[in-house]
Amino acid sequence: VYSIDLEYSIKKRTNFCASVQFYKTGLKTKDFYYVVHYPNSSDTYESTVRYKASDHTPMMLKTTNISLGFKFFRKGFLAPVGKYQKLEFLLLLDKVEYKRTSFYDGETKIAAGMGTGEYNYSSFAFAYTLGRQRVIANRIILDAGIRFAICPNYILNYIKADVFSNYEDRQPFEDALKINVNERLIGAQLVNFHIGIGFLAF
Repeated sequence: VYSIDLEYSIKKRTNFCASVQFYKTGLKTKDFYYVVHYPNSSDTYESTVRYKASDHTPMMLKTTNISLGFKFFRKGFLAPVGKYQKLEFLLLLDKVEYKRTSFYDGETKIAAGMGTGEYNYSSFAFAYTLGRQRVIANRIILDAGIRFAICPNYILNYIKADVFSNYEDRQPFEDALKINVNERLIGAQLVNFHIGIGFLAF
């Protein structure tokens, strides 16, 4: 994960924070369940589809996270030095890229392909960080800490699954893919350690 952060001290022990994070990973390989709806008919055909690219690469998930938040430094410290707690809101802009003709229904390749090969989703998360900052030579900032985050969309998926027992298994392909994205994001966002180097502008 790469991150660009900007902070501004609005009070003696409070910083306003804004950041942009860039994250790229493979979307975990799993079977997809989708429902084909026939024109002018209520009949459906449910099938299990597997993604198997010829180069053995998984679907790729690229995420750009825009974050706004506040750092609250503990009593006895002055921003930007010392132990702090950080609360932030994250907007997650996600892009999934894959080879649309690399899907198989059993052992049969789906000649028509699946989907468009690229989908864009958006979601959000809330995060809480415990960290500490030091200033070296009155100019360089060293920042380290641990962050915990939760993605509400992931929780909503499970609520729907509890209410509708076959909710996940009957999703159209695009929605099934979004469920996979949410599952991958909660794993990536849940707990993170960070080390950063910054500079005092003035």
